[in-house]
Amino acid sequence: MRGLKRTERKSGGTLGHRAGVSGENLLTYRDARYQIYLPTYCWVLENCLRKELDMLRVVNESETVVLLDYETNGDIENLSKPLSHASLIIKYLAGQWPEP
Repeated sequence: MRGLKRTERKSGGTLGHRAGVSGENLLTYRDARYQIYLPTYCWVLENCLRKELDMLRVVNESETVVLLDYETNGDIENLSKPLSHASLIIKYLAGQWPEP
């Protein structure tokens, strides 16, 4: 499990995020959040985690549910920190999925 992270010292700074598997254009960090990360994350929630999300909804009807996450940034526009997975799950369950 060593050497998995790409370091700026070794490889230089990130230039952008490729727009698609065979895309040649580079997206900004913000555009990549909206065009790659959020649609992919939403797809996983809808297609792979339906049962778990339904369980959260049921438990939340009678108890307080707390989702813990290492990151606390729930603001899609705040590019200074990684997004909180917990905040995205909460937005999804509340029907408040971020749109561009």
